[in-house]
Amino acid sequence: MDYAMLLGLRVAHVVGGAMWVGAAVMLAGFVVPAAQGPDAGGFMQRLMVGRRAQGYLMGTAVLTVVSGVALFARMQALTGGAFSRTDQGMAFGVGGVAGVAALLTGALVGGPASRALGTLGGRLRAEARAPSTEEAGRMARLQTRARWATRIAMLLLVTAVACMAIGRYV
Repeated sequence: MDYAMLLGLRVAHVVGGAMWVGAAVMLAGFVVPAAQGPDAGGFMQRLMVGRRAQGYLMGTAVLTVVSGVALFARMQALTGGAFSRTDQGMAFGVGGVAGVAALLTGALVGGPASRALGTLGGRLRAEARAPSTEEAGRMARLQTRARWATRIAMLLLVTAVACMAIGRYV
């Protein structure tokens, strides 16, 4: 791997990670908690679909994870596999696992819950009616799932950032 490629991967990893973590903190700390109640579905649909937030999050997440895996694999190749047994390699490895877990949490739990909430809210808005008792219960469950998924993903991402921040110095 040449030097330009290494720099490109590092920039992609750091910038993508900063954008992903910033968005996750904003969602978990402010947006999802504010998106409660009967119009939550419509709000989440406008944000995640209309504003393409879901694509932004997935794009930055995949960019960060793929570039991180490439950087880790490079170090493994240069050291004949010994890098992952060093303190630095273990710190970066734990951070990487936390990042992948955050990606999976968002893609498999938070994203589907937000999409389902948005679909339900959009249908209710199109029909200009309040949710039935059953729909209100489903919306509440979806809101809870989305809230917990964003919190867990945010905590995993903060763990990943902390590991990356100290990895060079352990």
